[in-house]
Amino acid sequence: MSKIPTAEEFLEDFDYKNQELGTDINYPMIERCMVEFTKLHVELALKAKIQAMEKYMNDDYSLDEIDAFTYNAYPLNLVK
Repeated sequence: MSKIPTAEEFLEDFDYKNQELGTDINYPMIERCMVEFTKLHVELALKAKIQAMEKYMNDDYSLDEIDAFTYNAYPLNLVK
């Protein structure tokens, strides 16, 4: 997995790209940027959940047990 950017890194990259286009960051742009940042983390969290579930799939656990095992597959401390 590639390095997950922090919110600050994501905004800096977003700001850099927009400076190249000659635009200033404004609230609608920040909102759009944060939505994209959130989508990135949700996608990575779902991938981590699927990988964790696959680990337990063939061990005769119920779906609820597998879900419980994988609840913290993507810890909230990864969202920065």
